[in-house]
Amino acid sequence: MAADITAIILTKNEEVNITDCIKSIMTIVKRIVVVDSYSTDKTVELANIQSKKWRLSTMRY
Repeated sequence: MAADITAIILTKNEEVNITDCIKSIMTIVKRIVVVDSYSTDKTVELANIQSKKWRLSTMRY
């Protein structure tokens, strides 16, 4: 059972790592927030794919 913890992932051009990062914490947290710093690669797209499997918020800052 996941703890009542929110994970915050700060990103910029992390398409190589974002999927594995999200998957590695899915079972131990209740919420995941990805805060993206205007990535120019597929970071946001890949994070949004994961959001269909998990409660995930992606924000651009």
